[in-house]
Amino acid sequence: MPKYTDEVFHVYLFGLKPGVVYGYRVHGPYEPENGHRFNPNKLLLDPYAKACKYPYFYTILY
Repeated sequence: MPKYTDEVFHVYLFGLKPGVVYGYRVHGPYEPENGHRFNPNKLLLDPYAKACKYPYFYTILY
């Protein structure tokens, strides 16, 4: 992501409208001993998202 402010990466994508569904796919080393657990096979949620929409076949565990 091109922008970084107050320890938060951010980006503005022109043309997207409210309600678009997205996630993050990150690449990097898998080194748990160093705190790195990158896995490009996982789709990550945005921790700053205001809502989360999920497919009906997922189960929310409490």
